[in-house]
Amino acid sequence: MSNAVSHAPAARVSAPHTVSRSADNTSAQAAAPSIPDRAPFRWTKRDLHTLPVQSHGSVPSWLRGQLLRTAPAVFEAGPFRADHWFDGLGLVYGFSFGEQVRFQQRQLDCEHARQIEKGRVDTATFGTSMKRGFFSRLTQPVPKFTDNANVNIVPWQGQWLALTETPLQHVVGNEDLASRGLARYEDKLPGNNTAHPQFDFERNAMISLSVTYGPKSEVWITRQSPDSNKRTLEGKLAFKRVPYIHAFGLSPRHAVIIDHPLSVNPLAMLFSNKGFIDHFKWQPERGTRLCTLQRDTGVWTEHETESLFCFHVVNQFDDGQDVVIDFLAYDDARTIAALTASSLAQLRGLPFAPRLVRARLQPGKKHVALEQLSEERFEFPNIPYRAQNGHRYSTAWGATFVDAPDAVTSWPSQIVRVDLASDRVTRFSEDHMTYGEPVFVPRPGAARPDDGVLLTVGSHAHEERSVLAILDATSLEPVARCEVELSLPLGFHGNYRAG
Repeated sequence: MSNAVSHAPAARVSAPHTVSRSADNTSAQAAAPSIPDRAPFRWTKRDLHTLPVQSHGSVPSWLRGQLLRTAPAVFEAGPFRADHWFDGLGLVYGFSFGEQVRFQQRQLDCEHARQIEKGRVDTATFGTSMKRGFFSRLTQPVPKFTDNANVNIVPWQGQWLALTETPLQHVVGNEDLASRGLARYEDKLPGNNTAHPQFDFERNAMISLSVTYGPKSEVWITRQSPDSNKRTLEGKLAFKRVPYIHAFGLSPRHAVIIDHPLSVNPLAMLFSNKGFIDHFKWQPERGTRLCTLQRDTGVWTEHETESLFCFHVVNQFDDGQDVVIDFLAYDDARTIAALTASSLAQLRGLPFAPRLVRARLQPGKKHVALEQLSEERFEFPNIPYRAQNGHRYSTAWGATFVDAPDAVTSWPSQIVRVDLASDRVTRFSEDHMTYGEPVFVPRPGAARPDDGVLLTVGSHAHEERSVLAILDATSLEPVARCEVELSLPLGFHGNYRAG
């Protein structure tokens, strides 16, 4: 289960008091640019569920399983126009490895998409405004959550869970990638709404996070075993202002929530037609809290550090009585505003350039000074998850989006390997290709935890062609390339399950 890029400097988008523009101005919305209809956002051959794969090189004989990924793929449909990259209607696609490599894809059959087909845009999404009349807003001050699960997909209970940042998660079948409906739980705990659940291999359980908004907002950490639909509460914490939480840290004894100063007063969301993130405010004077749960007792402690913004945690481990959490830190939250439709129409690359930093949380020491672990700036991190998540680790992979002379028409990227002990960086790239998150697959029986391959999917800037690159995880030399004749949109996260 990957956590899931960058040398390019962060886009210089002015940092407003709120993260994005006001979404209640429908005339301004109508005049706003759309998500660019070109790589790496376009999706072609939408009506085909399978396409032939042309393989070049030598696919490892031990690679037997399934890689599934999600992506925002449809940015305009009927009355719907996505104001933010994160709001495109979701696509599920994947490659299966056996005697041959197979490719499948399917647009997620979700209620959100069905309502759009009926001409309704009344569901709360990340950064796109709703079109609800006064009476509708009055009678339903809290809008419906979206079930457009376009952020991540993880193997679970013999099938897959497609995830977004709401409590509505789709169960996706192995064979046809079709939704089997929403995940259900046999308990009274709030629904899981993190796109990055973690797996606790020692307890054989999925650890997830939920957020409840209201007069008493809370963040919950829950545990669920693979053979049960009932979850157990490990701990919950109340918030006056709720931070935007995309991921959290986990080690055998602790969970950590990064309470950065991009947060919301839930009352601001009542009766609103704005996108979810447009209610959040960046208040750097608040600094950042690192809220740590002792998982066996349910007791929380707090540490403080500098003002920052974070999407992804790279890893966390216990070191004696200390808790060490490594994550990707941005100086502020401008990256979110830079991923709106209007900003993407002007950018020459994706604005991902966080620092890889380490926070050591020590008992009795309130303030934490961050240590920068590498000069490399990257996103969509991946590590040897099965062997080292929650423990000391040595290697991180990710993707960077780099400046290039033809960046107006091509947004090139690099896959990088960062060796933490030496800060040695190894790179892979191809001309006119935009590759996304690398997923590590360990070689069976390998002596080293980082011995295996990386799976990364990219699309060509000018040709209707996408490639699954299979890279040696150490050297990043290509082992094989699996090509399909369609443009796949750049997505965020995916995972591999051995067959």
